[in-house]
Amino acid sequence: MLVIWIEDDTGYGDIYGQKINNDGTKIGSSSEIHAGTGALSHLSAAYNSNNDGYLIAFIEQESGGDLELKLLTQGNIENGDIEFEAPSLNINVNEGDTVTLTIDRTGGIDGDVSVEYDTTNGNAGSGDYTATSGTAIFVNGDNEETITISTTQDATPEGTETFLVTLSNPTGGGAGLGTSVVATVNILDDDGEVMGPPQSFSLKQILIIK
Repeated sequence: MLVIWIEDDTGYGDIYGQKINNDGTKIGSSSEIHAGTGALSHLSAAYNSNNDGYLIAFIEQESGGDLELKLLTQGNIENGDIEFEAPSLNINVNEGDTVTLTIDRTGGIDGDVSVEYDTTNGNAGSGDYTATSGTAIFVNGDNEETITISTTQDATPEGTETFLVTLSNPTGGGAGLGTSVVATVNILDDDGEVMGPPQSFSLKQILIIK
């Protein structure tokens, strides 16, 4: 089942769609079907069982008030959810090397969408890796993007240190966030065993030989 509606936040109407199950639960995320250039009205839709698609009809003032038709397949309204792939959720990297995290777009690959990412310290400090933030962009048909982050080589025994990478603010075409949006990166130390404080001991007897 498809639910369609008009959103008019700036004086221009945009048409959005959301697939739902018979029990009313959502299938994937809502997505923009048509970016309007004028006020929209008389919105209607019909399902075509022959090609498993939808015919959307509407009137747009900018186009002179003529009836416009838009043919959608099921995939046209599936922009997908964005999240880290499972192997990237907890990943190891040797100190001084770079680590690559993979972001997946699941449930649909239509339209251009993007997601922001940002690193934060765990018990690793700013001198242990290169703090990184930016935007991963998925073009139409793209289902995978990667982030590469550098770690810092030093000569200090430190043990394993961690930092986090978080996804946020998906934009474009109604894409949403999945459930796996925080990745943990473990920096494996290569400087030898971390030495603890010296152990205390007591002398029971001192023997002096001359």
